[in-house]
Amino acid sequence: MTRSEIQQVVETNDGLYLLFIDYEEGDIASAIGHVYRTSGDRDEVPPTQMLATSDTLRAMWASPNGSLWVGSADGNVGTTAKVNWQRPPNGADYKTLGDSAPWTATELPALRSNGLPPNIGILWGTDNDDVYASAYGGHIYHWDGGAWAQVYESPPDGMAGIGAFGGTGAKDVFAVGSERMLLHFDGTRWRPLELPPPVRPHEVLTGVHSLASGEIFISSSISGEEGRLLHGSADGFTEFARSNMQLIAMAPLGERLLFATGDGVAELIGREIRMIKSTFATSGLFPGNGRVFFLEPAPDRPSYVEYDPRQETPWWGMEF
Repeated sequence: MTRSEIQQVVETNDGLYLLFIDYEEGDIASAIGHVYRTSGDRDEVPPTQMLATSDTLRAMWASPNGSLWVGSADGNVGTTAKVNWQRPPNGADYKTLGDSAPWTATELPALRSNGLPPNIGILWGTDNDDVYASAYGGHIYHWDGGAWAQVYESPPDGMAGIGAFGGTGAKDVFAVGSERMLLHFDGTRWRPLELPPPVRPHEVLTGVHSLASGEIFISSSISGEEGRLLHGSADGFTEFARSNMQLIAMAPLGERLLFATGDGVAELIGREIRMIKSTFATSGLFPGNGRVFFLEPAPDRPSYVEYDPRQETPWWGMEF
């Protein structure tokens, strides 16, 4: 039986973009990805397909000007930005549909360590000529507007994976992930940073949020049972708050900071992390324009939960 679910939600001024994956039940590793768009209104109008592929899309990101970027488990990247890519995608088709801007795709260079295509998990950047892609194993690629290149190679004896990028600008970028991975790029090189005590085994860093002050919040999950929030900069971090809930994703909502905890939704209030919604499970969290979107684990149908405090009914579930 073929299953379909939403992998990621991205909101731009043009609407709400949804990364769908389709797969045979029990074989999610080979899931094929497509991009759809909706108005983002709370109605039941079917989404319009913007991109059809034969590729294993796993990541989506929108640049500040609204250009879309997608990455696949087979080492390909596609975008609606204006780029000059001569290297075709690795055995995959990308077909522009609807009124989407034209999609262009390319194959990233093979990993230096083993010569295999990079399995892309996260895309993030500051502009269309400053884009980062994480590869399984903790490796990092960068697009500088002219070429893609691998800019960081994870130690061969490690099992780290990057779960999030973030930062204040092109010369202040953080990459965080499993095995207590905390990396910083200062415009010249990537270097590892120390975590503040008490350092716990099996701590996974899950999110990066930049503050107006130029400082950073980093969320974490510890053994899948608890979490903490770190605060600081490349000069050092301190523990800002500790929680008896795992913090598996983090996103701002205006001046507020929300977390997906697995068992629901939590919020930073003062220096305390409190549960504010526990009526549904959460596996992902994505910021929108004045609202946030949550994904639930293993849904029966493609769906998301929207939280918009401007609405009379702030919490709203959407199924397709």
